[in-house]
Amino acid sequence: MNHIRGKLREYVEAAITAYPPVRTTKRLATLVDRKESAVRDVWSHRFRSKGGGRLKEFLFALLAYRAAAAARRGTSPQEVAEELGVGAATLARVTHRAFGVKPINLSRVSSLRALEAVTVVLAARR
Repeated sequence: MNHIRGKLREYVEAAITAYPPVRTTKRLATLVDRKESAVRDVWSHRFRSKGGGRLKEFLFALLAYRAAAAARRGTSPQEVAEELGVGAATLARVTHRAFGVKPINLSRVSSLRALEAVTVVLAARR
């Protein structure tokens, strides 16, 4: 993450390490003790202006990545949902939207494919 600097790095690190996972911009702003609009502005300045994704898309992709990682450890879908602090319906929505699979098949999602869900959002067109 050396290519991400300043406030944005602080925001991304908070989102990655938070438990339960950060699902909203408001929660991320609370974690980093900033106004929600300030967090969105920093994100937009770095990514949206260069064709990257929205902050809530990044948080969603990060949740999907964490779900896939938990499932690869042999955790059941119910345990994955509990670990992430989400309900079964949310887990189903996340896994289907991010990977096109049901939670029961989440362990089949490769590490690389799960990581791509996150990096696609971060990729900014030059």
